[in-house]
Amino acid sequence: MVDDNTNDIELTKRFLTKHFGNLVFLVAKSEKDFDEKMSWVQPDLIISDFNFPDCTGLDLLMKAKADYNIPFIFLSGSLDDEDTLSLSVLNTADGYVIKDEMEHLPLVVEEIMKNADLEQFLDLERQIALNRAKIKVSKVSQMVEKNADKDKILDLLRRISIQLDKL
Repeated sequence: MVDDNTNDIELTKRFLTKHFGNLVFLVAKSEKDFDEKMSWVQPDLIISDFNFPDCTGLDLLMKAKADYNIPFIFLSGSLDDEDTLSLSVLNTADGYVIKDEMEHLPLVVEEIMKNADLEQFLDLERQIALNRAKIKVSKVSQMVEKNADKDKILDLLRRISIQLDKL
């Protein structure tokens, strides 16, 4: 969590713990604090307020996405402004919840974490397929060195191409 208001931090922690059980929270109250905590551990999710004395939530969002690719939710009282909301969406926030409507937070968190798990699974599937294609390319290289049958080489190259297209 990134928030500079102790009351909001405690309220959010109690609310999420009530809905999800035992959670581990790491709290940052400024950009410097955020950077330090991110050097310690990569969290599964970042929930951030929008306005801070030394930065904005958009600054933190851009760091989180560029450096860590971590799901990011804004939990703020200031996102009712259409310009702020538009900037948040354009900068790839995964979700937003207005603090006055915190009852929506568990559903947003649950949906985002399901999507993050699916994306991790798909990344793993892509990596496995890529590794298989690399092995086949190595086999093609060996076949060329041994002057193997041209049709067999072309067939293997077609299968590699099909496999790569699926990525």
